[in-house]
Formats: sequence, structure tokens, C-alpha cells
Amino acid sequence: CMIEPDRSQIWAFLAAGVLLAITVAIADVTKIYAALVDAEKDILLVGVLLGVGVLFVRSRVWLVIFDAMGTAKGTLAVFQLFSVGEFLNNITPFGQAGGQPLMAYVVYDETEIQYEESLAAVMSGDMFTAVPLVTFGVFSGVFLFINNALTELVLDTLVFSLSVILGIFLLLVLLTIFPEERFGVVDTLREHVSVGDRIGSFLIEKIGNMREVFRIVGGNPTHIVRAALFAHLALLADVTVLYVVLSSFDVSVNPLYLTAIFPVSNLSKLLPTPGGSGGYEFVLATFLTTIAGVNFAVSVSAVILYRVATYWVAIVLGYVFISKLGLSIPEHIPRND
Repeated sequence: CMIEPDRSQIWAFLAAGVLLAITVAIADVTKIYAALVDAEKDILLVGVLLGVGVLFVRSRVWLVIFDAMGTAKGTLAVFQLFSVGEFLNNITPFGQAGGQPLMAYVVYDETEIQYEESLAAVMSGDMFTAVPLVTFGVFSGVFLFINNALTELVLDTLVFSLSVILGIFLLLVLLTIFPEERFGVVDTLREHVSVGDRIGSFLIEKIGNMREVFRIVGGNPTHIVRAALFAHLALLADVTVLYVVLSSFDVSVNPLYLTAIFPVSNLSKLLPTPGGSGGYEFVLATFLTTIAGVNFAVSVSAVILYRVATYWVAIVLGYVFISKLGLSIPEHIPRND
């Protein structure tokens, strides 16, 4: 299976490369090289293996949603589909939030559900994934406050990032739960968006479909609890990967600082580069230095290796599974009449 990058993808990867190069230059290439040489390779290998584990746990959220929709798929099959979806999401030039239509196509192509339903399922999974950023962020803030370790910078960072995440999450909840007669967003959009506006039409369609599937998933509290549990375990595993990678540099960081940093660093994944690359590394490394007190060169080195374990490994696995499943990604996403 060959995937030909278009011009926008090439420019997006170039932009990510430039941002990463600037970050490395600020940290000093020689210091980064020295840090990488001194890192414990055995511990780094553990971090990479844990990165695969993060992908597996996150795929369980999809499994719960498929179960709720009555789609029979085994654990390994869902893991393969999720890996392919992550690959497609990570190579789109629109940040971490730009690949959902292609991720939905993979689900549509490999299951018996329609494309619109698969798109809604993918978006519902994203909503569950956002919840742990809030809960872990609040928990870390409260715990640090109780132990007199909540600095003004940490507090400001948490307030900003959690406010943005909660705002987005609540908007999605309103759009997916409230019926049109009580919350007429879809009708309002139809009045103000021209019929020929592709983006507007897509948004209208996505809102309506998300509402229906969210009702299906939310119809059984067991599904909500299971999906939320796996989403929290996935973020915990993600934090663990970064903690292990930092340990390979003989750096010990309070895990609560890491859970406080993750909400704001994850917002940077929305930058218009593949997976938020370049900007995400800079933001995460900067906060590791300013909040956790890690040397910036070590922070950049650790973040690069952390991204190898969680981002690049996901890309490799996804491409392997695309070939294994014999998938072909269309230029135009199908729509049901």
C-alpha cells in the first residue's frame, strides 16, 4: 500500500521539521547529543515498549464504542484499526484533530457500519479521550496545593489549559446530547451556511451524527464507565512513558507535575502540523523546564525520545497494518445518501 503525500502534507512536515530544528538549536545540539549518549538504553527500550502499550489501551476505547453500536470486532482487530487510524491522523497537515474523516473511513471500510456512524464513533472516542486531561489536571492541582507545591505558574497553566479543554468538551456535549428543538445549533448553521459550503455542510452533518451515536454509547452507563476507565488508563500510561524516558537520563520528576503539564501540552497538538509536531515538542520541553525544573537540553532530548515511543512508533505500526489489511485510502470520503 503506497500513500502519496500531497503538497499540503509535504509543507506541513517541513514546517514541523523547522519548528523542531529551532527547538533543538535553542537547547544546543551538542548538549542534546551528550544527553542522548549518556541515556540508559535499557530504560529507553522499556519506554518504547510502553508506548505500544499506550496505543493498545487507547484502542480499548474504540472497542467499547463498537460494542455499544453492536459491531462485533475482536481486541486485536480493533487495535489494528485504531493503529491505522492513528497513522492517518498523525500524517494529516491539520494537527491532531484533522484526521478524523480518514480514521472514520478505515472503520467504515472494515466494519458493517455506515460512514456517518463511523465518523460519529471516532468523534465520540475523542470526547472520552479528553476527559482524563481534565480529571488528572484537577487532581494534580489539588494534590500539589495540599502539599504546598502548587506554584503560580503551575496554577496559571492548569487554569488556562483546563478552561480551553472544558470549553471544547462542553460544546461537544451540548451538540451531541441536546435535541435540535431544545438546542437548535444544526438549524442555526443551516440558516447561516450556504448549501455549497463544503466545510459548513460537513460540520452540520458531523454534529447530527455525533449526537445519534453518543446517545447509543451513553444509553448504557456500563459503556460510559468502561470507555472512561480505558481513557484514564491510557493517559496514565502516556505519563508513565514520559516518566520512564526522563528516568533514562537520571532525572526524577514528580509525576503530578507531568499530569499538570499534559493538558496544556496536548492543546499544542492542535497546531496545523502532522500530530502537532514541532510545536508540541517545544511546548512540552519548555514546561518540563519551567515547571519541573529539568535542564532544557535534557527536556528536549527526553521529549524527542518520548515522541519516538508514542508518535513515530504509532506511525510505523499504522503503516504496517494498512499493508496487512490491504486498505486503500480514497481521495474523496464516501457519504451515504
